[in-house]
Amino acid sequence: MPPPCDWEVDRPKFNNGFMHSYILEWRENKDIPVGPTGFENNKFWISGELHIDGNSLQPALDHEISIPTPGETAELEAKRLNQTSHSSMLLFQAKREKLMNNQKRLAKKILRAEKNMPEVSRPKLEVNPFSPKIAMYLRPVEERDSEQIAQIYNRHVAEGNITEDQVFISKDDTMRLFNKNKNDKLPFIVAVAGEPSELVISPNQDSQELHQDTVNSDKIIGFALSERYNYGFSDSVMGRSRYTSILQLFVAHDYQRQGVGRNLLDRLIHTLSTAYAYKKACKFINPHGDRVNECEGSGIWHQVIFHVPVLRQDDPEFPRIKNFLSSRFLFKEVGRTKSTGRSNISRGPANWLDMVIFQLETSQAGTFDPFC
Repeated sequence: MPPPCDWEVDRPKFNNGFMHSYILEWRENKDIPVGPTGFENNKFWISGELHIDGNSLQPALDHEISIPTPGETAELEAKRLNQTSHSSMLLFQAKREKLMNNQKRLAKKILRAEKNMPEVSRPKLEVNPFSPKIAMYLRPVEERDSEQIAQIYNRHVAEGNITEDQVFISKDDTMRLFNKNKNDKLPFIVAVAGEPSELVISPNQDSQELHQDTVNSDKIIGFALSERYNYGFSDSVMGRSRYTSILQLFVAHDYQRQGVGRNLLDRLIHTLSTAYAYKKACKFINPHGDRVNECEGSGIWHQVIFHVPVLRQDDPEFPRIKNFLSSRFLFKEVGRTKSTGRSNISRGPANWLDMVIFQLETSQAGTFDPFC
């Protein structure tokens, strides 16, 4: 038996040729019980006064006699012919065919328009201006980085004026700096050349660990850290300057002007302030889940300071450093102390250095409890 027909659409193609076979099949089916309807002996049904309507007997429908319009004119004949179901079917088929032809023509027009339309390329995604020019990533400092950090710092000691030290430091000196920041719970991050090694989840803890075979292969190309602005006579860090921090930033000479410094400083400021618009242009991994190197992991801070030593007259590096701090990170030059530094005599006669102070407010004053 075919599926039911949608008489509004499928009437023209309906085929009732199955009816004869269907009736024969139904008659041969002896499993269907045939019982009395209860109307066999009803006199009204026998006489034809009542007709079966579902489960009851109802009076027969009264069909009014349709009297045709008298006359045999051509107009009446056309009206009579156009009132037949056959004419209605033909009219429906004509409308349906016209609609399908219109749809086909519209589809062809759309196809031609798409072929003639100039190809519009997708807009390219804007490159993050903080994106580094080399493959690199950031992570918290570890003890194994001490020797490479000392090498980077010593190169600056030998060739520049930005370091406080004027003699080379050792691995042990770097370890003391590492332990001091760890005890003070201050952020200390390094930049590593290349892509980060695969991380695995330790079954005994929630933190992530690096594969052992890559532990000693990291090439450190820069580092940044935060230090206390001042210490009390008792080495207390909760004195007058407890909400102020000094930032330090060093990049290996071979990797300068590659975006290493801006990504280190971007991450370092992010760890100290929730108000800072973190650019997140460089991947940061935290293998051991060190909370101090996450946002506000070391607490909240009110001011961060950068001390930049410069030659008293026409330091060629100062315009670049000032533009770097002010345009990218909104540091403000708030002052200059005259002749408070002295250049390294290992490169010749010493020169007096001014100390330029840059300052950035990381949290508004009203954020802090007046009794803390």
